[in-house]
Amino acid sequence: MSKQSKRLDPEVWDRIDRWRARGWSYKNLATKFKISKGTLAYRYGKGQKEKTLARQQKRRDCFQMKVDHFIHQTHDVKRNQKLMNKRPERTWDYKVRGFYKDKDNSTKGLDMSTAREQMIQHIWPNDGKDENGHSFPWTTCKITGKKVSVMVPKGHYYACNLDHILPVARGGANELENCQVLADKVNYAKGDMTNDEFLDMVTLITKGEMYKKHTKGKK
Repeated sequence: MSKQSKRLDPEVWDRIDRWRARGWSYKNLATKFKISKGTLAYRYGKGQKEKTLARQQKRRDCFQMKVDHFIHQTHDVKRNQKLMNKRPERTWDYKVRGFYKDKDNSTKGLDMSTAREQMIQHIWPNDGKDENGHSFPWTTCKITGKKVSVMVPKGHYYACNLDHILPVARGGANELENCQVLADKVNYAKGDMTNDEFLDMVTLITKGEMYKKHTKGKK
């Protein structure tokens, strides 16, 4: 119920109820009693209270999801920073292990020594260098070309992730052929999209009015 409806005295509502029973429209009642039609719809509309409560619950659930995501993300940042500060190499191990997690979020049975060496060979195949001449821990974001490092934690300017080219949610496998390095924020934005879908979305963004205003302001 709106704040406005809460401020009305019961006697006023009794009067409104009587006029409504006589067939007065929301518009006439809103004008006479200086209340919104939304407040009247909430009180008299069929199923409106249930719909309003459902919308409120949906908003609360959505807000809770955002809070949970923020807490989880903050926890990951702190954990990664802790790993980086004490043993930087563990940040790299954490990324490799994360790529190989199964649908149950487990890496049981994974030989980390082998997985680590194979991933290094996959990212730096040219005598320890990637296609742009970067050596471990530096490499290149496949989509933006930005220089990134596998040894810095999430949230760092040079942070990156080992992304599934075809997302696991879309049937992609935890195999080296399905692995690419993406800058942290690019990987987050890509989500469960394929590269083509993500680039199509970026193209749409660059054609939008907001982007045009943004670039115009940069000139």
